[in-house]
Amino acid sequence: MSAINEKIENVINQYKQICSIEKDNYKARVDFGIFYTQIGKHKEAIEIFKEALILNDKDFSLFRLIGISYSKIKDYDNAIEYLNKAYSLESNDYISLNYLGKSLIETKRYEEAIEILNKSFMISSKDYTNWRMFGIALYNIKNIEEAIEAFERALELNKYDYESLYYLALSKKENKEYEKAVELLNKILLVEENHYEAHFNIAYCYYRLENKSKAIEILNKCIKIDSSRTEAHNLLKEITT
Repeated sequence: MSAINEKIENVINQYKQICSIEKDNYKARVDFGIFYTQIGKHKEAIEIFKEALILNDKDFSLFRLIGISYSKIKDYDNAIEYLNKAYSLESNDYISLNYLGKSLIETKRYEEAIEILNKSFMISSKDYTNWRMFGIALYNIKNIEEAIEAFERALELNKYDYESLYYLALSKKENKEYEKAVELLNKILLVEENHYEAHFNIAYCYYRLENKSKAIEILNKCIKIDSSRTEAHNLLKEITT
């Protein structure tokens, strides 16, 4: 066992001992759960947080912690339940609203996500992740113009938000602004050279711009990055037959 892992085990054992002796120690359980989240053990965190919930079911932040932990393990239905509860206890809790919006997007409930994220904007309008989530929800219901505005706003707040940059490029592609989409996607490649989706969408844009040779060149790069994926193979077949 490495020195770091040994320290982690010691901390876990100390928390377990405290919780075993002090049955009503709410704070110890919350701190223990937070420690578990910090080391990526979200299932264990949920168990401890729920022990704390038995001691105090009026603390909105505890419901938020449970909801966020569920979202981290992609159990979005439970995440939505606990994040809704957190918001019902504290109407200014925009962090719960942000995670709730993301969870609704992950379950393809885009209209609900837009409604929730709009509530979050009323509390905090300068959270770039909120604007990104808002844009993704709009993009998925084909409201491309408003999605573009949302992604541009996210990038104004954080120019290094490459996920927003990627979705902005996709939105430009949907708008048939292929040259602009290529320009944006190339910025992604400056950061992540082997970004399969960026390469594929650049190839698609070149195809639509009737530059088949460039499209073929880039599709071959896609195949080198991941030959198991079918998108590049299928588009290459369409171009060459």
